[in-house]
Amino acid sequence: MRLSLLALLGVTLLAGTSKAVVTQLPSDSMISTKKFLQTSAGSKVASAQITGTTTTSTGKIYTYGGYTYVEDTQNPFAEFIIGVIMITFSFPILWNNERKQVKIAALLKKAEEEAVDVIDYKKPEDTQNFKLLYASGQSKNDSILEDEKFGIQVKNAVKLVRRVEMYQWVEQTERRNNVTEYHYRKEWRSSLLSSGCFRDGSKTNPSSMPFNNHSVYAQKVEFGGYILSQSQLNQFTQLKSVELSDERINIVRDKIHDQVKENGYKEPTRSGEFIFLKKHDHLIPDTDVGDIRIAFDYVPCGDTTIMAQQIVRNNQYTFRQWNPKKSNCPVEESNDPDHETVCLLCACCPCARVVDSCFQSIFKETIEIVDESLINRKELIGKMQSQNDTTTALIRLGGWGLQYLGICLLFSPIIYGLSWIPLVGYLMAGGFKFIVAIFAFVVSVTLTSLTISLAWLYYRPLYGLCLLGVVAIGVSLILFL
Repeated sequence: MRLSLLALLGVTLLAGTSKAVVTQLPSDSMISTKKFLQTSAGSKVASAQITGTTTTSTGKIYTYGGYTYVEDTQNPFAEFIIGVIMITFSFPILWNNERKQVKIAALLKKAEEEAVDVIDYKKPEDTQNFKLLYASGQSKNDSILEDEKFGIQVKNAVKLVRRVEMYQWVEQTERRNNVTEYHYRKEWRSSLLSSGCFRDGSKTNPSSMPFNNHSVYAQKVEFGGYILSQSQLNQFTQLKSVELSDERINIVRDKIHDQVKENGYKEPTRSGEFIFLKKHDHLIPDTDVGDIRIAFDYVPCGDTTIMAQQIVRNNQYTFRQWNPKKSNCPVEESNDPDHETVCLLCACCPCARVVDSCFQSIFKETIEIVDESLINRKELIGKMQSQNDTTTALIRLGGWGLQYLGICLLFSPIIYGLSWIPLVGYLMAGGFKFIVAIFAFVVSVTLTSLTISLAWLYYRPLYGLCLLGVVAIGVSLILFL
């Protein structure tokens, strides 16, 4: 068997028309991973040698002498187009990121200067309407939040969250030298994974979940004499686990008994913060595909610091975002910032317009800050400035990454073509990949620095001039190479 397989591989490689790398499938078990290798030789194997063929939505799986492999579906020209798109989007992302950094920093500085400290947040004053206020105190909710399906209740909370996860098969791919390996493992997932497209048809997931994720929100949260709006409540994010006492477990069992029985699950059991629904009478560590675990979290009321504009809506004091350009905007009208063209040179580019809209909607030039702690005004502004700096650095890294990967993908057709040269194809492709990686790194760093420096020249001229010097060094290095 080994000699016949080696002979098949040798003839295929020398022919220069196709290559095949195959692997014998390990025995299936609860823990071990089943592996498939995707190659480009499936269609070239003689029909007499193929003992089985399975067609899937993503290609054909062939079986030869106990070995399994599938057709190669790599499309280097599609990768080339993706590379062009990535590079095209990277420039407006980097430019908008620098604009965001400057605009938000200036807005925070202005907010620190104009914010008015609230003396008693329990007694709002009409004289402070439409002013930017800083207040620190306690938020509260007098009503009880309940997940009616499970009977779980919490008090003095902003939100109650139900998290449902099912144990499922997950397909993972790894591509090396024109060979794609398919690995399968079991994981807890909060959404259904379709197994219809799996290369291994023996790995099947359930088609439905008896329970779904669900959230219950407070209708009225008070902050002293103010009623918090939904935009402020959305900024409460510190989740705590609901303690699953014996009393709560008994309530859950009574509530979902019929639905659990209809779906073929055993009685709910508790382990830590989770309620488990199992198909078989195994212990908690022994989990089968289709088993479910459920947890409950809540966002408590309590220590709260707010910086926003005071308004009166429906005869109640509340807050909204503060826009210094529309500080006296009537309550009935929106005070969202007006959209502006970021770069006149890029105004005609659809990619740039999309990126402009995304940045201006995500990073609004307004102040509406809610912090779940008691923090003074200076520390609050400093915290926001730190977040602004962090997001700027991460987006810079992401913009550079888009350029680097995009440039690498531009050479995909060449690398793919080299890999098909008989005997030495993999070595030539590997060496060329290394050269491309170095070239892409130098060019992407230079282009990223150039884009940032031009943006700085527009928004921060002094910093822009300094960075242009760094770009000049990068250009010199490219010319030298």
